[in-house]
Amino acid sequence: MQKIWDFITSITQNKTNFIFSLVFSSISSYFAFLYNAALPKPETPFELMKYYFISPGGYLLNTGLNLLSLISWLLVGISLIYFATHNRNYYNNWFLVLSGLMGIGFIVAAAYFFSYFILLLFSFILLLIIVWVVVWALSDSKSYR
Repeated sequence: MQKIWDFITSITQNKTNFIFSLVFSSISSYFAFLYNAALPKPETPFELMKYYFISPGGYLLNTGLNLLSLISWLLVGISLIYFATHNRNYYNNWFLVLSGLMGIGFIVAAAYFFSYFILLLFSFILLLIIVWVVVWALSDSKSYR
């Protein structure tokens, strides 16, 4: 846990690290948003299971991009809140309040990627359970008899 706080501290203390993490978050969320728009509508688990069989690479890439965007936006949001709470003596209050509100906004924006990640992960796990039940039911060696 201490390494995570050290990493967040290094992001807030170095402007280059913060700008890099902000640009990385923006690029990953842009591609995640494009892949989310390509998902079949309505976004029910069974429609997503059919989409998995049509494009398994796109499905798994979309899941990974949503997870990456979620983590990166949470990291940027937490680092902004950390910056606002630990630099009271060095900056004006309006700047600290603005950076804290931006951090909260980034954390709220991460909820979009969280919802898609959970939906895609739930559909994938449900698909794995269905496949396991079908394979178990069709297997020749029935050990329960």
